[in-house]
Amino acid sequence: MWPSPLPRADLETIVEAGLWAPSGSNQQPWHFVVVTRRDVIKDLAAAVGGRILEIRERIHAASGQRSFDGYTRYLTFFGEASAVIAVFTEPYRALLERLLARYAPELSADARENASALSAAAAVQNMLLMAHVYGYAACWLTGPLVAKTELEAKLKPAGDWGLISLIALGARYPDQSPAAAPPRRDPGETVTFIE
Repeated sequence: MWPSPLPRADLETIVEAGLWAPSGSNQQPWHFVVVTRRDVIKDLAAAVGGRILEIRERIHAASGQRSFDGYTRYLTFFGEASAVIAVFTEPYRALLERLLARYAPELSADARENASALSAAAAVQNMLLMAHVYGYAACWLTGPLVAKTELEAKLKPAGDWGLISLIALGARYPDQSPAAAPPRRDPGETVTFIE
C-alpha cells in the first residue's frame, strides 16, 4: 500500500519555509523540485538501487559487503515517501566572490564555495521544522547522491543547478508514535567556549 498523499497546500507551506531561510549575500541559491508522483519517486529509488548494486560489485571483502548491505536501506527508503523534495543549488555569485575571482584569485575560495551549500542547508532545516509543525515525518538525505547523475537527469531544472540533497516526507498517522530521536553527543565533546 502506498503512503497517503500530502495536501498540496501543506507542501507549498513547507517549501515556503525553505524560501525564507537566510543565505550568503541573500543570493538564495536554491531550487526545490517537489515530487509527489509515485512512479517518479519509484524511478528515483530504483536509480539509486541500481547504483548500489554497481558499488557492491566493487567491494570484494565479505566484511565490507556486510557493512555496505546493512547501510543501503538508508539510501533507498525515500522510495516509500509520500513526497520527495530535491534540493538543488547553484554556484555562489555574490559581488565579493566576483571581485576576489577577478582581483585576488590567489585567496582561498573554500569559505565562499561553501556559501551555496550552507544556504541550502539552512533552507532544508526550515523545511524540516515546518514539516514537524504539520506533524509529518521528514528526513534529510545525502546518501542517494551515489546516483547523483541519474537523479539530476530526471529532476534537474534548466540552468547551472547541482543536486545537493533530498528530503523525504511522509504522513504520520495518529495511531503511530514518533520514533525516538537518536542520541546526541555530549555538549562537552562538541562545544567550546572561549571566555
